[in-house]
Amino acid sequence: MSTRRRSKKERGILWCLFLVYVAVMVYFLFFAESFGRGDPGINGQNLIPFHEIGRYLRYWRKIGVWLVILNLAGNIAAFVPFGLILPMLMQRKARGGRVILAGFFTSCLVEFIQLVTDLGTCDVDDIILNTLGVIVGLICYEIAHGIRSWVER
Repeated sequence: MSTRRRSKKERGILWCLFLVYVAVMVYFLFFAESFGRGDPGINGQNLIPFHEIGRYLRYWRKIGVWLVILNLAGNIAAFVPFGLILPMLMQRKARGGRVILAGFFTSCLVEFIQLVTDLGTCDVDDIILNTLGVIVGLICYEIAHGIRSWVER
């Protein structure tokens, strides 16, 4: 993580890890029946920012705290690896904002696919939460990178 370049083996391992992460995400976002996927026609959409987030926070007693945590924290946590792994695959000057933009556009693509296929719910709040997850992952990466650089001095 310091100024040294990663070996081909390290980059290969990181790419494999990232591709496994993407495959798991594709499964859960589009096919996992336990998450309400795989049954087109019963899902809705939300195009109003913070509408569903507010609804979850207002009605947490009725819907249960577990569902609130699963939806809100789950959408954030699901994209933390994106913000953590992707910077390791990019050159130093290409990190930061580009990682966040890549996460944002990836989340937009996921929601668009859910909209046109009706697999899952197209929800603009998911884009907000997913992008927040990318930012959390990137912050974790930057902290770890800073600690490692400091230790190696």
